[in-house]
Amino acid sequence: MKTPIMRPARRRRGRGRAEEAGPAQIQHRPHEPAAALSILGLAEGATPAQINAAYKRLIKKFHSDAGGTDGLAVLLNEARAVLLGGKAA
Repeated sequence: MKTPIMRPARRRRGRGRAEEAGPAQIQHRPHEPAAALSILGLAEGATPAQINAAYKRLIKKFHSDAGGTDGLAVLLNEARAVLLGGKAA
């Protein structure tokens, strides 16, 4: 009986999303609602449900575990906090 060959686990690399348009292109922190809306890609008057849906969609795409950076995750978190008044649902 042959013993199985032990191979090292493969490392996942980033998915090459840095060139996509989105939060990666934004260099400032969202202190105003207009900036936070543009980061999340929302129009003025967005509801909390729309804000959370946009946040979840973008955090899945730009989180450091999915090929993004910690800075992008922080940017998205700050944008959501500005729009929801510090309350994350």
